[in-house]
Amino acid sequence: MFLIDMHGKVIHKRIKLKISLPIEKRPMNKVRGIIVHQTGGTTAKSAFNSYNSGKSGTHRREMAKNVPNRYPSNQDSIGIEIVGQAFPVNEPDHDKRTYEALTKEQGDSLKWLIQELRFSLKVPLTEIFRHPTVSYKNKTEAATASW
Repeated sequence: MFLIDMHGKVIHKRIKLKISLPIEKRPMNKVRGIIVHQTGGTTAKSAFNSYNSGKSGTHRREMAKNVPNRYPSNQDSIGIEIVGQAFPVNEPDHDKRTYEALTKEQGDSLKWLIQELRFSLKVPLTEIFRHPTVSYKNKTEAATASW
């Protein structure tokens, strides 16, 4: 089991803490869900470099609904990024790319992390989603992820 400190950071020997200020907008009083992403790049650094603060019309429509009648959002969910490339890299249409499968190590780590987060934050299994489920994204993103 791990510890969540008074600032909401997870402390555990298996976790390397990395803060990304562009996505750290405000305190999260209640975690309502977990969203599993896949980076589309080859390194964690490239994922952190790509974050931006854009909001879509879909986000605004979903946020107008009450939980549990809407998907979790960036405001009330934890995002888990799995490093994984989408191929072919030179394909300009992102929807025509296919994300690589998770490695065994990535799959094992994801299962462990989700179990710990669910237990510590009391997030129901029904509120854990792959990114394409909650947004208009490539359907193969995190397709091989399981928890």
